[in-house]
Amino acid sequence: MLFENFAYFKEYPIQMFYFWQGGFTFYGAFIVAGFGMVYYAYKKQINIPAYSDIAAPSIALGLFIGRLGCLLAGCCWGRPTDLPWGITFTHRHSFASPLGTPLHPTQLYESLLSLGIYIYLLWRGKHRGYPGQVAVHGLALYPLVRIFVEYFRGDAYRGFVMGGFLSTSQFISVAILLLVVPIAWYWKKKGKA
Repeated sequence: MLFENFAYFKEYPIQMFYFWQGGFTFYGAFIVAGFGMVYYAYKKQINIPAYSDIAAPSIALGLFIGRLGCLLAGCCWGRPTDLPWGITFTHRHSFASPLGTPLHPTQLYESLLSLGIYIYLLWRGKHRGYPGQVAVHGLALYPLVRIFVEYFRGDAYRGFVMGGFLSTSQFISVAILLLVVPIAWYWKKKGKA
């Protein structure tokens, strides 16, 4: 809402809540849910790093499933391609554009990479060095996946920053990567104390 059509939502703020019309993004939900989780854990005196370790694999699994839903709807589509695995959307209600043209299956790219993150985080959970390590690894891996997949995305209406150098999602990914370093350092230091 902030990056795609802020002027419209400023004029019609009630439409921000019309979830049946789409428009929500993973990163928007992730950031709001993250603040909510930290607030809840703090209020209930729950160990935030350990709580985050429980949540991280589930988020990756949710991304795996969610991006399969994106594939079925045709949203989050890729740029045109002549690669043999390009997917052609033809249904008139598909979100993908242009119809009838092979596109990078970015939904599958992200879905399969998220499944890989899920499997890795489950393994990391069994070999955890400190509370929060699973979450930190998830916070580092997903932004790397997202930066990669964004290069193949074709839905440019989502917005760009830095003169079009980075998509909004790539920018958020870089910010998360920069934040994860001090979080990892602090949680590791705290976990060994």
